[in-house]
Amino acid sequence: MYATFIRTATLSKSRSKTAIYLSVYDKMGTKESPFCIYFTKLHHFYMGVCSRALHKLLQQEIAKQNVGNFVNFLNKHTEKLFHLRGIRCCCNRKEYVVLSKDQWNDLFTKPMSPIHCPRNQQDCYHTYEAQRYLTVDKVDFSLACVLLRNICDPKYKNKIKIFQECRNEFIHKFPPPLDPNDFELLWRKAETSLCDVTNDLTVGEKQQISEDADTIYNYREMLTSYLENTVYEVKEYIKDNLFSPIKVLDFVVNTLEQHGVAIIVGYPGSGKSYIGLEVMRTMGSKDKIVLKVDEVELWNRLVNPSLGYIVFIDDFLGESNLDSAKFTKLKNYFSSIYACVKNTETKVVLTVRKSIYEKWHDRLEETSPKLFEPHHVIDLTKEVHQMSNDEKKSVLMQHLQMANIQIVRTKKEAAESSNLVIDQFTVDAISGTFHFNFPLLCFLFTRSKNMRYWSKYFEHPRDTLVKTIDELRKSRELREKKKCAVLSFCAISGNNINVSRCKLDRECMPLICTSLELRQIEGSNAVKVMVQDAVEDLKDEYLRQIDKETYEFVHQSILEATILSCGKVFPELVIEHCSKNTLFELIRTENYEEGEGELVLKLDEEYNDKLISRFLNEINANLKVIPHVLLHPVMEDSTSGFCQQFLARLSSFVSAEETPPEVSHACLIESSKLGQLNTVKACLSFKFPQHVFETALNHASYSNRANVVVFLSTACATVKFDPYFLQACSFGCKDVVFAMIDIGIVQDVDRIQEGIVRSTKAHHVNISRGLIKGYRSKTDAWTFKKTMLKIIIDATEAGKADIVQEIISDKIVNLNEEDLITIILEACISNQLDLARFLLLKFCGSTVADLNSFVKCLLAGNRGSIDLVFDMKDFFQSGKFLSEKNFIGLHKFFGKENIDYLLTSTGFGSYVIERALSCFPDDVESVCSSSDVIRHLLWIGGHSVVSKLCQRNPDLIQSLKKMEKHVDSYNFVEFSAFCGFPHIDLIAQECWHKRDSLFHHCIEGYKISGRLPGLEVELGYKNRHNAVNFFETTSRQRGYASCLKKLYNETIELTKDSPAIRSITKILCETFESDTFDTIRDFLNFRSTNTSRLFPISSAKMDVLHLLRHILLHHVDLMQVQAIYDSFA
Repeated sequence: MYATFIRTATLSKSRSKTAIYLSVYDKMGTKESPFCIYFTKLHHFYMGVCSRALHKLLQQEIAKQNVGNFVNFLNKHTEKLFHLRGIRCCCNRKEYVVLSKDQWNDLFTKPMSPIHCPRNQQDCYHTYEAQRYLTVDKVDFSLACVLLRNICDPKYKNKIKIFQECRNEFIHKFPPPLDPNDFELLWRKAETSLCDVTNDLTVGEKQQISEDADTIYNYREMLTSYLENTVYEVKEYIKDNLFSPIKVLDFVVNTLEQHGVAIIVGYPGSGKSYIGLEVMRTMGSKDKIVLKVDEVELWNRLVNPSLGYIVFIDDFLGESNLDSAKFTKLKNYFSSIYACVKNTETKVVLTVRKSIYEKWHDRLEETSPKLFEPHHVIDLTKEVHQMSNDEKKSVLMQHLQMANIQIVRTKKEAAESSNLVIDQFTVDAISGTFHFNFPLLCFLFTRSKNMRYWSKYFEHPRDTLVKTIDELRKSRELREKKKCAVLSFCAISGNNINVSRCKLDRECMPLICTSLELRQIEGSNAVKVMVQDAVEDLKDEYLRQIDKETYEFVHQSILEATILSCGKVFPELVIEHCSKNTLFELIRTENYEEGEGELVLKLDEEYNDKLISRFLNEINANLKVIPHVLLHPVMEDSTSGFCQQFLARLSSFVSAEETPPEVSHACLIESSKLGQLNTVKACLSFKFPQHVFETALNHASYSNRANVVVFLSTACATVKFDPYFLQACSFGCKDVVFAMIDIGIVQDVDRIQEGIVRSTKAHHVNISRGLIKGYRSKTDAWTFKKTMLKIIIDATEAGKADIVQEIISDKIVNLNEEDLITIILEACISNQLDLARFLLLKFCGSTVADLNSFVKCLLAGNRGSIDLVFDMKDFFQSGKFLSEKNFIGLHKFFGKENIDYLLTSTGFGSYVIERALSCFPDDVESVCSSSDVIRHLLWIGGHSVVSKLCQRNPDLIQSLKKMEKHVDSYNFVEFSAFCGFPHIDLIAQECWHKRDSLFHHCIEGYKISGRLPGLEVELGYKNRHNAVNFFETTSRQRGYASCLKKLYNETIELTKDSPAIRSITKILCETFESDTFDTIRDFLNFRSTNTSRLFPISSAKMDVLHLLRHILLHHVDLMQVQAIYDSFA
């Protein structure tokens, strides 16, 4: 169906775009898709919606069993759960295995202070207790089902069993991709079984579950609908042809293409929406997928980053005004939008009213500074972006043409004409006026049926709109009053009116008619006829048709003007019947001070009680509006006492018997989250269960509402505050952390220590500094230093160099030489070289006593610390160290003794010598040219150093060759081949005729991993265990590969009895760790091999093995290789 529609919905200016839309739809939910939309829906349904539903059932069961919290609930049923593991305990009883070992470990642990079994059995349920900070929401779907079936009300047993069977059927019998028919069957089963399971939940909870399920089910249909609507809207926009090319359009498109974000700011009617649609048309003509979205909240549900949408969100902060609750909800999406723009081809166009943007500008930049950078914003009120007179004239001419208004030369001709005309002088005068909302004024101007107000639209447009609607209300003509009644109803009921379906006589229309003295309009038929007649008169000028019988205002400004007009006459109707958008965006108390360009309806103090009643009704109907109510601007009016009246009514409302408990719970939780202490106090007229207190406390702690946390701590003494304290430390809630300590809620030293660790890791310096100060006064010096060192090391590992510098610079802890070495090495491992350099510069002179040992430790550390020493060689060579610290100097440091130490004590010995040789060639070369150092370098794979030494000093090769036995029975050249020296041709030129012999030595060396009996001790290692020759490293493997290639001669005679052939076969056996010849056969036949090795074979080693395979197969066949393999057995 969707593909068929798209094929017919081709834009005339962008036919190729149809194919793009079609490809999007065809990929969704089909077998060609990289993911299966049907499988994903069911997966999210079970893992998300169903899991949350099971959590609510568990919470309900905890309250029913009166155990306080989830931890106590588990401890109560420890014995039963232990038996479900299928293990006998001290009572010698067990059941079928229902609870896995991992699930048990998720729930229970053995406490720090051992609990003994009465029968002295070690593994018994007596010796376990529930995890201290475990909460219900941490339990996954499977574990929740186990708990509900076995330790909760028996009525859940069969229901949960059926529920699990439905889920298991989906997981195990229907792998993706799913057929649409299978999906429908599985979805209905899942929905029905979930409905049975959640039958005991409250109406509000079941409604929320149903909404969440519908959101998942309708995902594709929603996206399809929005893409279709975008096509239609752009098509209608092109059909209207009211947009004249203006210079700002090029600026918007360039900003969008360059930065991926374009934010258009302007007053109502300034052309923001038209510019956005024109950008959609422009980008659509470039074969981009364009998507117009109504709300920011739909971003994650509609936008697929991988498809590179061009997204347009009109009035993304709201059409009229914005409250704090709405902003808090929206800001969570800004990071997602920016991430999509930065990391994918997605681009976004946002429009926003000037008054709203100015009010929330600072919060926007604070919340998402990269999304709302100044160069992303195009402000239509700035002079550089304002329309020129020629552009205004062009826009006006197009509107006149659309309205069939002719232009005549003089005013006299206009006055004498019987047609709808305008003179050229008036056109020029209008084009020269200055209005930020000029496009809207042109629209209203050309559609006005009241000739007297043509020019006044361009003098005081907002006042003119209100005055025009007021005149409809004041008119003595019945027809005009009917028009006012319909406009009022449309504005109050939420910007739309259906001339046939809405039951006008049962709602507020009779009251509107009475207020406008239309008493003769009685009965549903009379009202229906009145509405139809009035809508026909209002069409095009005030209302526009959006489907067959439904109409809405042509622009938000007319709706606002209508609310302002009718609010003067019947404010009670507006309060009681207006839409939620009108209630929260336009209604204010009489003391409210509106900003520039802001339009609101101010109510007298006498209507406070009705407004409070409306607020409470909204809360009772929909819990999601609670933050909107609590943060409504009327709550800030202290002069009229509105807030005090509201709190008094709220207290009675929360404690009333007819108020559902979930509503009362939500009021406490939301007010705690917002930090409204007076509202929290008002809610406490109701007796809340402990889990609600804990939820409220959790939200208050997470939101840094210290006043609420302190108050709740006195209201509920049974709550354990440690988890909330640690949470506040982790999330930077400074006020909460110090409030808990100041009033003595948290006094345990271990908790404070953990708080320091968490705040430091999370980079909350102010919190960690304050906690450290208090911790120091509560502990002894040794414990304090140990803790601080751990914190410094953890912070270094986490890359928090600035925190480490601050702790050290403040002299919070005194570091000795050993501490300094530990921190520097950790900084180098974590690639925090700036921190390591800072520590050396600051403390090396004052803390280090023996600089020779200090440098030796750094060089024996890791590659980062080695680079640090050589990069700061000038620092270590300074006269201060040479004189005051008795340092021999870095250039003289590399004597025989230190080099032997570095080669035997660290894995980076050859790297140290390589760096030293490049920095101090004259001082290091003489020491490293000794035969002992050379053979050690060859053995550990320091081939590059040996090559440099041989190249720098040709006489060195000759002197080494003169030594008959370099190692064991090997001379220098033979030992080089044995170690896989890649530059073997450099030192074996004179004996190249013996390369067959050298080839055998190289194969033998590879077979025994380059080791020789007794060589490790001879090289200076304490024992064989301490010696590592790095055989498996990439450099060693590449060395052997190069050496073998240079030494191997295909004319060499090798048979199945040759030592080299047997050695190669042995190498393959040991490498593949195979008990049979099958793996080796597969390898020799160039097939993939299944190996039982713990670690995979590196690509460098595979290159060696491929070379050995080539050598083996060149001289013997597969049968001969198998015979050799069998002989090993």
